[in-house]
Formats: sequence, structure tokens, C-alpha cells
Amino acid sequence: MSVDRSGPTVTAPIPGLTSAPPTAVHRRSIIMDSYPLDDEHVTVVGRLTDVEPWADSGHEVIHDMTLTVTVRLADLVITSAVAGMGSFPHAECPFIAPAFAQLEGLSVRRGFTKELRQRLGGVSGCAHLGELARAMGPAIVRTSAASRKRTSALAGCTLTSTRVASSSR
Repeated sequence: MSVDRSGPTVTAPIPGLTSAPPTAVHRRSIIMDSYPLDDEHVTVVGRLTDVEPWADSGHEVIHDMTLTVTVRLADLVITSAVAGMGSFPHAECPFIAPAFAQLEGLSVRRGFTKELRQRLGGVSGCAHLGELARAMGPAIVRTSAASRKRTSALAGCTLTSTRVASSSR
């Protein structure tokens, strides 16, 4: 089976999805951007924001947090991690950000979420940065695949899949 991925992206309405009310009560956004650092590493920057659009000006942003990780592509191991908080509801919140350096050395493969909970769960971490870190796992895996594809495209190669049939004797 062959799939042509060079064509346009197909989009369709989601059945049963109702339109949003004009003014949301709460809006959470998680955005991930991935950048090549060198031939062997990528940097992934995640940002989580919680907004109450109805609140008074200057008080509508409840959380604005970032997590920046550098990942070695060969084995998907996090080599550096830095958390930051621009907006937070409690004065003690920023003191937990340095704990996210504990992501260094963690592999984004099987067991990632479990290890993440062990290192940064409960009072050892922040629920919001923890959620951002969990969301980064699949984004990092996707970044790895996109990086391989990009490298091949830049080298003038095309990705092909070959299936070799074996015969039994």
C-alpha cells in the first residue's frame, strides 16, 4: 500500500461539534514549537496559558508557563530542560520551576509518563508544568519523525518504504 503525502491536507467538520459560545468562561491553550538545534538535537518549546476572557483587564491571564527542552534525536533523551513562569496565581509557584531540570536524562519512549510522575508528581512539581511536560512527549516523537523527513528532503532524497518478501523452503 502506498500513501501520497505530497497532496493537500484534507480537513472536514467534526460531526456533533457544537459552535462555541461568544464569550468563553475559560480557555486553556497548549502550543508546541520544535526547532533544529544541530544535526543531532532539537529544541522543543511548549507554552501553556489559562485565560479567563471575561475577567478585568490585567487579571485575565491565570497561567502563562513555558517549558523548553533539548532532545538528542538518536535516542530521544532530554539533555536539558528549563521551565519558566510569566503568570501564576500563587507567590510560591516560580520556586518549583528549577525542579524541571530533573527531566534531563529522561527518555521520551515507553515509560515516559510514569517516570515523569515519579520525578515531578505531587508536591515535587507543578500540575500545570507537569501537564505541559506530558503533552511534550508525543510532540517530541513527532518532531523526531519530522526531523528525519526534513533531513531527507534537504538532502534531495525521498522517503520510500521497501518490503522484502521472504520465501520459505
